[in-house]
Amino acid sequence: MKPNALPTPEEIEVACEQGKPAIMALFDRQAELIRTLEARIQALEDQIAKNSQNSSKPPSSDGLNKPAPKSRRATSGKPSGGQRGHVGHRLEPVDKPQHIQVHPVARCCQCQADLTIDEPQPSPILTYSE
Repeated sequence: MKPNALPTPEEIEVACEQGKPAIMALFDRQAELIRTLEARIQALEDQIAKNSQNSSKPPSSDGLNKPAPKSRRATSGKPSGGQRGHVGHRLEPVDKPQHIQVHPVARCCQCQADLTIDEPQPSPILTYSE
């Protein structure tokens, strides 16, 4: 039998003909092979389970399976937002304001073009004749 190989049906038949000691030796080799394979599987699973949080690997090696960030804040159990029954306060809009304040814009915020005009120019009236 090759190392780390399963016994052939002929080897099993020969072991049966030789008696109990040969069968026990065959089982011992099988048990040793199982232990070796289990240790190898465990080592490979441990290697796969490593990421940047539980080993010295850099975070860039995590790939697309990055662990979710964990918050250390405990939940209070209260609902978010204002408390029930609390009346809010705000400035109500009015129909006729007492005064109006104009905030002129002098320059365009993107291209910095001058937006001040000395006097508004009347737009030309276009007429179309048929």
